[in-house]
Amino acid sequence: MTQLTIAIPTFNREIQIINLLNHFIENKSSYIKFIIFDIVILDNSTNPHTSNLIKNSIPYDIDWITYYKNEKNIGFDLNILNCYLKSKGDYIWIFGDDDFPEINCFEYIKAGLYEKPDVLLLPFRQPLSLKTPQYDVCVINNQLDCITTITLNTKITSFVLKNISIDQNYLSQFNHTGWMHLILAFEILHKSKNNLSTINMFCARALSDKDVKSLDWVPSAFINFDKLLLHPYVSSIKNNSKIKKIWNDNYLSGITLTCWGASGSWLTRGVTKQDFILFGKNYPFKIILISKPRYFFYWLLIKFNLSSLFLKHFNKLSLKSGYEK
Repeated sequence: MTQLTIAIPTFNREIQIINLLNHFIENKSSYIKFIIFDIVILDNSTNPHTSNLIKNSIPYDIDWITYYKNEKNIGFDLNILNCYLKSKGDYIWIFGDDDFPEINCFEYIKAGLYEKPDVLLLPFRQPLSLKTPQYDVCVINNQLDCITTITLNTKITSFVLKNISIDQNYLSQFNHTGWMHLILAFEILHKSKNNLSTINMFCARALSDKDVKSLDWVPSAFINFDKLLLHPYVSSIKNNSKIKKIWNDNYLSGITLTCWGASGSWLTRGVTKQDFILFGKNYPFKIILISKPRYFFYWLLIKFNLSSLFLKHFNKLSLKSGYEK
């Protein structure tokens, strides 16, 4: 019986995937002393060369690595959802294609799964200079504490999820939020016994600090976070101000850095006209703070419907990003 499936969503990163697979193949014998595991790869790549390289890197006599190539690029969220649906292990470790396991990770995961949690959260080493913490396992049963803990650990490789039956059609409505891994965690906790465990020990790390220094993903993530509040597990909390405050405190500085440092490139990352207006309506002072002057001006034009030309340009950007309402 497979205890753990390592599910890897990937997009045009054949070198990283091959290096990751080679690591698991070379260390399989030492890892299975702690956990019996298999690997599934869900490939969103648009390049046939990438697909061939990955398939050819898997030795013919290995049956514990399964490769799936999507017929088309289905986007980040649906690929995460497919990772969950294609996995057969009792638990599913969603693993970023540009991340790498830490030493002794399977020993720590085994300890974290001892209490049979619905969701296990693993600390993620990034920046790479972070010091190793003192080992500890914590079990959380309070619903609000579960939610706030999850919203503070948003890297996909931080999530080990219990394998249960889920409604694919229902979860698909959260497509394009960028947070399907959080939605899956909420769905599992909502259906199960509300048991979250955390390990205070790094089990994976980034390959570099590149995405910490370039935070152009943050603004669309901030806007789409409000959509997480629609999930029943979260919406059943009467006062979600604590959840919003945690999110604001952790991401506002990143948004500020992004928009001033990336010339407003966040417009290409799935933020629609409606999202942009809603963000300005809910956070009028923040949009002044985070926007370069011309983007604040664009927001005013959009809000008061004074610029059909810019809206046409904005819609093209949204279309280019693959975002659909």
